[in-house]
Amino acid sequence: MKKVNTLEFSVLLCKSLYILIALMAIGATVIFIHLQMDPLYYTRWNVSFLTQKGILSYSFFESWHTDHTKANSLIALDKIKVTSLYFNYLQIIGILTLIFLTVKEFLKVIESVKLIETFHQRNILSFQKMCKYLFVIFILSSITIVNAQEANLYSYSLRFTPIILSLAALIMAEIFKQGNQLLEENQLTI
Repeated sequence: MKKVNTLEFSVLLCKSLYILIALMAIGATVIFIHLQMDPLYYTRWNVSFLTQKGILSYSFFESWHTDHTKANSLIALDKIKVTSLYFNYLQIIGILTLIFLTVKEFLKVIESVKLIETFHQRNILSFQKMCKYLFVIFILSSITIVNAQEANLYSYSLRFTPIILSLAALIMAEIFKQGNQLLEENQLTI
């Protein structure tokens, strides 16, 4: 009985993540559109949120190019060039989409466990897809490029959380593959 409650909680958590991801995508889109219509509104907004480092991250390369000493004010959202704005918007939406797809695959695995179809081929495929999605998230989240009118920021940093989760998904795929082989052997013996 406790297992069912845990699975139900996991399903509820995944569906809540769907809503959160959708709200974040809508918020990013609203800011993206509004920034193009009224850039002066964003003069106090800094792009530092694009360069935030997590606990499990390491910066290899960060380069600021500016002629002024007030680099932070030069990289305000209203000063970002249009191509850089589009690049960063598409990067954020791409990451959110991949997180959505990862949660979707995880939800498929949870649903199959609820139906006691744990070691089936579709779960192996779901874990392999999660591995690929998380690896692409690792790559996308590692690159930061911000070109503004009077300053540029280029950064490459490794964020280890997505790659660790990707490796965990790959390991789970192998475990489920072995479980699937044992299940098929067991069915052949009967």
